[in-house]
Amino acid sequence: MTTTVYEDISSDSTYMPDSEWEPLYFTTPIFEWSRGQDVIDFAETHMVFLRGFSKGKPMVFDPWQRWTIRSMFEEDEDCLLRYRQYLLSVPRKNGKTLIASAIVLFHLFYGESGDEIYSAAGDRPQAKITFNAVRDQIRANPLLRAVLVVRRDHIENKITGAIYRALSADASRNQGLAPSLVICDEVHAWGVRGEELYAALTEGSGDREESLVISISTASASEEDIFGRLKARGVDVIEGNSDEKQFGIAMWGATPEDDIFDEDVWIRANPNLQCGRMSISDMRSSLAGGESLGLAAFMRYRLNITVRVDGKVSYITPHAWASAKLEGCQDIELGSDVWVGFDGSLNDDSTCISIISRDGRMEIFRIWEKPKDTPEWIVPRDEVNLALEEVFTLYAVQKLAADASFFRTDIDSLARKHRGKVIIVPQSIQRMKPMTETFAFSLAGGDLKHSGHDRTLASHATSAVLKANGLISKDYGSHSPRKIDALVTLILAQGERHRELSKTRTKAKIQHT
Repeated sequence: MTTTVYEDISSDSTYMPDSEWEPLYFTTPIFEWSRGQDVIDFAETHMVFLRGFSKGKPMVFDPWQRWTIRSMFEEDEDCLLRYRQYLLSVPRKNGKTLIASAIVLFHLFYGESGDEIYSAAGDRPQAKITFNAVRDQIRANPLLRAVLVVRRDHIENKITGAIYRALSADASRNQGLAPSLVICDEVHAWGVRGEELYAALTEGSGDREESLVISISTASASEEDIFGRLKARGVDVIEGNSDEKQFGIAMWGATPEDDIFDEDVWIRANPNLQCGRMSISDMRSSLAGGESLGLAAFMRYRLNITVRVDGKVSYITPHAWASAKLEGCQDIELGSDVWVGFDGSLNDDSTCISIISRDGRMEIFRIWEKPKDTPEWIVPRDEVNLALEEVFTLYAVQKLAADASFFRTDIDSLARKHRGKVIIVPQSIQRMKPMTETFAFSLAGGDLKHSGHDRTLASHATSAVLKANGLISKDYGSHSPRKIDALVTLILAQGERHRELSKTRTKAKIQHT
């Protein structure tokens, strides 16, 4: 990427966010230098507003935008960019395209020979938004037109040969890329097809000494899609749960616990409201029904809260799962009474053993998942059978409920050895629907809890949607990379735990009367 004159920002108080528009999440600057001021100076010299009440006027960034751009382009002690990936998340109408087009234009104008700059989106129309904004800025400025030439499908620097293209997840031939800069637009909408494009962009950028992939998006419908995973990575870095050094985040929004009707919450979630570039009346109109999908759309698009607006019903929402977290929750003690759930597969799905204690603590005991780079991998059957025996050795197993699948003969053998302790649960609506309902009610009622530390367990728990027949399935269909097998094992275990504890409570009630 381009090396220009950098500004010393170590004594610049504006480099830390102002309390009036501080992001909900952000990685703290730690180095003294940033290239961000160069981007800002370029944009404010050569760009104009293309829409809104400032249309045609010279570009001027607001304080929160200045801080964000400086944060993105912070340099480390080796004069290289601190970050290789960065997530900027703000609600709609907060100028995401403005920031994206400024960054692209700067790097294209000063791009070196061999630089590859991309803006990427889930589909062609979305991919064209940033491309068209860059094109229109070039057409409006003679200096930019003298250096940059707009072609049908790309823009080229006539002097250096640097190239800028728009890519979409629904197009082919997105492999073999070596980007120096990428703007990933609205990654919340990339879906399953976008996973391959995102992998190609991030893996290709690793071939360069420095490169930057910037994802700019509103919140998604799930914590387990591209956006959800990026947000989780950023939060882990902020909270000290990850030692990742090259990932940054700045995210504005509200939380599920906030009062979504409170206008102070709106202002905190939307930095453009604080800076006067949005109207509070526009927010009121959206809440009153201006958004076609109602309250859910208002929460997600205008307050940046993860919530479904696609008509599907999440079986366990991220908020419901987070609410079941028990602070200070300890691992289940060895020797404790436990109910066990088992779901076995051959290769694509996960094979999992989970346990629930008498007091409702949930854990994954063992899980086997297919490595991404090993397509020929199959579940190690011997390891699974050893783990099934081990759980009986380590805990006082009250019942093991199994979706045996490819392990039917193994489970039959286990059942003969541990008579009365092992059952195979038919995957029928009649058997599974009541257990599925029981698990959801138990979780919502506070009977089940978890430590909050197992991201795999959280991923599986929040990746299921409820079907019309009362059963669950993977979100985005059977070919989705998301997994729900650990959730299935918890449903099986809780079904048997609930059955046993209900019998105990009934007996106690009879004896008392």
